[in-house]
Amino acid sequence: YLEGRGGATPASKKDLGRVVGKVQQLLGVEHVVGCTASGILGTSEDDGSPEEFEDFKGVSLSAARLPNVGIRPFRIPARTLPDPLQGTQEEWRELIRGPSEFDKPSLVVVSGQAFSAQGELSKLITGLDYAYSSSPKIGGIS
Repeated sequence: YLEGRGGATPASKKDLGRVVGKVQQLLGVEHVVGCTASGILGTSEDDGSPEEFEDFKGVSLSAARLPNVGIRPFRIPARTLPDPLQGTQEEWRELIRGPSEFDKPSLVVVSGQAFSAQGELSKLITGLDYAYSSSPKIGGIS
């Protein structure tokens, strides 16, 4: 059980590292994927009803077991995106350390709000569609 409720100050790298390490330890997993946000959704400790906190540190966790599924997490800073209209398919595949299009990977994209607000999310999706035209892409914005 993890609890570290507290104030409106953003989570530090130390806080995040502690949470990720604890989740890896408790669940016995290699990968933990997520993003930070200024609000958190979860369930009440009292009755399990939905709860929302704005400007409040917290963690909302979803976990899944995916047998026979290979996971290759990647992080892309906005400044490293190739031009989706001029870059090659290979440049986009290298950006995510991805397989060839013939392997038909499924891509899950989790984006921070700032990345989207800068227009970079649209650029990323366009580039991934170019590199992996037949692959499904799902995701969300924090």
